[in-house]
Amino acid sequence: MCISARGTEAKHIPVMPSHTWQLICPNSTCNCRPVLHAALEVETLWHDYEAQTTPESHLVKDFDKLEMIIQAHEYEQAQGLQLQQFFDTTKDKFKTQTGQAWAQELVARRQKAAVAPTTAAGEGSTAPAALQQAAAASQAGS
Repeated sequence: MCISARGTEAKHIPVMPSHTWQLICPNSTCNCRPVLHAALEVETLWHDYEAQTTPESHLVKDFDKLEMIIQAHEYEQAQGLQLQQFFDTTKDKFKTQTGQAWAQELVARRQKAAVAPTTAAGEGSTAPAALQQAAAASQAGS
């Protein structure tokens, strides 16, 4: 077994026997062991994420949910949509303090943006800067 340190715990990654390497890499100049070793490590980390067995896996899962509601908020701002269902499905689902704090911050910003008048571009707009620039360029070209 090969041991790879991750934070305070060790991950055990199986090491393939030499004859297996010879079957995979028959060319003696082939140097694929590091690549395959990395692939095994990624697979191990993926299983940790799926099983939610480590603090790191909880944080990554929280980031996944955060990314979803950030994207929903951006779509709401850019497209004028109402995507409350995405926020409802993640409410009280964050396991880490970091995830909870960031989700609360996003919800507060979303509520603040809902109260403020929004326009496609210009003063008072809560649309992302790139969207504001594109709208301004479009108006200038008209």
